[in-house]
Amino acid sequence: MRRTVSVKITHEGTLAARTATSDEQGFYQVLGLVSGDYTIEAEVQGFKNTAVPASRCAWTKTFAPTFLSRSAR
Repeated sequence: MRRTVSVKITHEGTLAARTATSDEQGFYQVLGLVSGDYTIEAEVQGFKNTAVPASRCAWTKTFAPTFLSRSAR
């Protein structure tokens, strides 16, 4: 069974946060991000939460479910 991923993207300078939910293939889209450093957090039921600190974003990025690879069990 494929699951959706909850994604939170936080701008490091302003702490402004945006959220998105992936489709069942793990793709998501967040529009209107300004250039800067972002922390990207991902969460899916049954897996350990993952965060990627200070990722440089100049445009929309796409991540797949493999971003969450460690089981919480």
